[in-house]
Amino acid sequence: MTGPTPSGVLDQALTSALARTGPQEGAALLLMDVDEVKFINDVHGHLAGDDALVHLPWIVRLQMRSTDAVVSRMGGDEVAILLRSCSREAAVRRAGQVLDAVRGEPLVLPDGTLYGLSISVGVAHADSRTADLRSLYAAADEALYAAKRGGRGRVEAAFA
Repeated sequence: MTGPTPSGVLDQALTSALARTGPQEGAALLLMDVDEVKFINDVHGHLAGDDALVHLPWIVRLQMRSTDAVVSRMGGDEVAILLRSCSREAAVRRAGQVLDAVRGEPLVLPDGTLYGLSISVGVAHADSRTADLRSLYAAADEALYAAKRGGRGRVEAAFA
């Protein structure tokens, strides 16, 4: 399974966050994507699919403070969030909060109807002792696919 291509800004932010954290905190990487974006495109049109890809990062940014998170669109329908100075437990809790926020903020389709989005979220955590970015991305990617295999619309965690 191939992982996402990290963005340069996100990659630098992860490296910096891991260098400044101790083993008790660390940093977390959340990867998420819109479930069934192909269905949205096929049934509601590509404009609705495009709207969904703008809607997700908008909701995510409303849930994050710029002082403790970096939000990056990875391409396609995938969004990444770096949580700085974040414990494993807090990372999973924050991922659940994002999932709930997406469920609570339906997408307005071009015809005015509301469409409830579903996302899958993969969470990975690392500290300064496990600072291999490739492993962190791979763990988050594997957790994302586990969430999809587990029924979508859920959070799965793996720790690098």
